[in-house]
Amino acid sequence: MTNCIICYGSESVAGESIVCLQTDFRDGIPKIGTGFFISPSLIATASHQVTDPSSVPVKITAYLDSGAAIKVKLPVVAQGEKVAILIAPDAIQTNYLLLQDNIPDQGTKVSAVGCQRDLKQLTQEGKVTFSGSNTNDRQSEYADLIALNLPINVGFSGGPLLTANGNVVGIIYGFDERSENLSYAIPGSKLFKIMANEKVADYSKTLFQQGDRAFKLKQYEMAKEYFAEAAQHQADYFEAYIYLGMTLFKMRQFAAARDALLEAIEIEMDYPLAYYHLAGVYREGLSDRLSARNAYRRYLELDPKSSDAVQVQKWLEEIERPLPK
Repeated sequence: MTNCIICYGSESVAGESIVCLQTDFRDGIPKIGTGFFISPSLIATASHQVTDPSSVPVKITAYLDSGAAIKVKLPVVAQGEKVAILIAPDAIQTNYLLLQDNIPDQGTKVSAVGCQRDLKQLTQEGKVTFSGSNTNDRQSEYADLIALNLPINVGFSGGPLLTANGNVVGIIYGFDERSENLSYAIPGSKLFKIMANEKVADYSKTLFQQGDRAFKLKQYEMAKEYFAEAAQHQADYFEAYIYLGMTLFKMRQFAAARDALLEAIEIEMDYPLAYYHLAGVYREGLSDRLSARNAYRRYLELDPKSSDAVQVQKWLEEIERPLPK
C-alpha cells in the first residue's frame, strides 16, 4: 500500500488513516470493506459493513496501512443510522482524517478510497451529482444521501469521501447497479450526530482531537469551530479554551484569543501553557506590555525549567526595561 493515497499539490491524505475491515459473522461469508480513523482510536465506517440482519458479528479486524492487524469493537449501531463508529483500543493513530460538516455542492470534485478483496486500497475520482434529499427517491435507501458520479465496488463501503484538500465530507454507502458509475455517500454530519447521541466515545475529546487536526493542517476556521464546540459541550474543558485561544491568535482575533485564554485560566489557574500563550497575545497582538509581563512572570513561576524558559526570560527582560518595577 502507498503512504500517500491522494496528493493535491502540497496537500495529502496518508494511507495510514484508512483501514481495510474484515467482519467475520457466526453464519455467512466475511465482509470486506473500508473504514477510516477520525481520532487516535475511533474508526468510522458504514453500518452495513459490520452488521448483518441474519447473523451476529464475532470478530472485526482492521488492517492498517503498515500491514498490522488489530481487533476493533462495535459498541453500538444507532437504530436507523447508516454509519457506525468502531473502537480500536490498542491503536494510537496520530494521522487521522479531518471531518468537514458541510455537504459539497453539485459538481464538486471528490475522491473515494476503498479496499479490495486482497486488502489493498484503491482510489477513484468523480464528482458530486446531487446533494441533499432526493425528492424523486424519498422512500428508497438512498434518500438524503450524496449522489456521485464515481465508480466504486463493494469493498469501498465505509470508506471516506474526500474533497480536494483531503477533508472527509461523507462515508461511502454503496452504488446503484442499474446505473453506470452512480454511487452514494452518507453525509459526514451523520457522524457528529452519532457521536453526540451515542455513548461510544468522549464526544468533547473527539471534537478537540478534530480541532487539533484542523489546527495542524492550518485550517483555522474549522479548528475554531471544533474547539469552541468542545468547550461548549464540556464547560470545564480548559485545554479546549487554550487551543481556541491559540487558533484565534493565528486568525489575528486577538481580543477573542485573550478572552478564551482567560477562560482557561479561570478553570485551571496553575496550567503554565495558558499563561505562555496569553502573554504572547498581550505582547504581539494587543501591545499590552504590562499584562504580557505579568503573564510571563506567572508562567516562569509555574514552569521555571521548561524548554521555553530561557526564551521567555529574554522576552521578559525586553518588556521590563521601560516598565516600572
